[in-house]
Amino acid sequence: MSLSFLNPLKPGFQVRSLRQEFRRSLLALFIILVLVYSVGLFFYFMAGLDTAKRLEMKNVALSYAAQMQQNDNLSPLTPITRTLLVAEKFEDLPKEYQSIFSKEDLVPGKLEAEPLEKGDGPPEFIYFVYVEPTKDGKRLYLADKLFIPKDELIHKTFGFWNLELIVFAGAGFSILVFLLVFHFLTRRVNERINALQSWADQLKARELVEERPDFNYRELNKIADHLAKSVMRIAGFVDREHAFLRHASHELRTPITIIFGNAELLEKIATSEQQKEINARIQRASHSMQTIVATLLWLGREKEVYTDLELIDPSKMIQQCVEDHRYLLGGKEISLSLELEDETQLLPAAPLEIILANMVRNAFQHSQSGVIKIVASQGEIKVMNEIAGNQPSDPFNKSTVFEQDKGIGLSLIRRMAERLNWQFALITTDNQVIAHLKLSSDKKNISINQKYG
Repeated sequence: MSLSFLNPLKPGFQVRSLRQEFRRSLLALFIILVLVYSVGLFFYFMAGLDTAKRLEMKNVALSYAAQMQQNDNLSPLTPITRTLLVAEKFEDLPKEYQSIFSKEDLVPGKLEAEPLEKGDGPPEFIYFVYVEPTKDGKRLYLADKLFIPKDELIHKTFGFWNLELIVFAGAGFSILVFLLVFHFLTRRVNERINALQSWADQLKARELVEERPDFNYRELNKIADHLAKSVMRIAGFVDREHAFLRHASHELRTPITIIFGNAELLEKIATSEQQKEINARIQRASHSMQTIVATLLWLGREKEVYTDLELIDPSKMIQQCVEDHRYLLGGKEISLSLELEDETQLLPAAPLEIILANMVRNAFQHSQSGVIKIVASQGEIKVMNEIAGNQPSDPFNKSTVFEQDKGIGLSLIRRMAERLNWQFALITTDNQVIAHLKLSSDKKNISINQKYG
């Protein structure tokens, strides 16, 4: 039985690994988090510096405004520190600030910053201007500049090198810890998944199903429980099927044997030719039922070999099948061509008779006109029939017509051929259907009786 329906993926589609998917997803998540936090920390760091500087200059402005109320003789430009200046007018600021900032662009309560760059590399100064409105409607202009040292000694003094070392060492340590934890988790989960896979591979034994191990994870235990239930359900079905086959072997054969025996009794007392003909049809039908039941019961036993072999001439069996199904050609404009070679072989009679009967019946039943050609030569049998013009032109549709036959069906024919190591194919062309059976000489699936040597 083909299980291709369990895998709906298109041919060539590569199935992903759960383990690789988990690793890639977790690594991608970790990298995204590191980037987001790094960018976020940078912006928060810069925003923190901006806020600290703005609060510093605002406090200076409030303090200076309080002094203005107490002393009206303050200088228009008052230095607070070595670089921090306070002016009551923008024009009182040093020329370097007036050349960098525009009075119209300054907004009260907002800190403005501009770097002064000289050539390539980091800026040498960063200039700040802050405007604070007073209670009497005036404005205070605060100016400051930050000198950025370039000397290595000053860098070390301010701790910039230590900061970079801490950042890179912390990032490396974080990545190392993450990889170790990630490896431990994936290894632990993989061990449990591999244990589940090994246990599932041995589920043929019923005692393994009843004694399910603990896989440490709720999801894996649920999967194991579903697998165990499925195996128990299938095992019960197989047991019931075997029991049915054991009983069916007797229950099906008995009425057929009775019919066949009564037909033989009727043959002895039949007087007219019509009675003899009817009795002959009953005997052929009962014989066909016997062979079909025997073959179906044999197919039901999965590993049993077919041992009932006989010396058979397939050409004579084909002629008998043609005569038995000739009534299907009644009223049709069909020409029958037989090219048969006499060749005796050691073959299983019942399966061969069923296969040949279905090949002949399908050709006779689904042909409306034209030529039906049957060829038997060198262990190969071909039944070729033409398709009328009003039949579907799609080869798949043409073969489907034969698959829907009311008899045993081509699917069962293929199964019998496979069990006997024969080759069966249904070939379709634009106007013809060919049923091809090749009797293999390899007897690895057939046990020959001792009487045939």
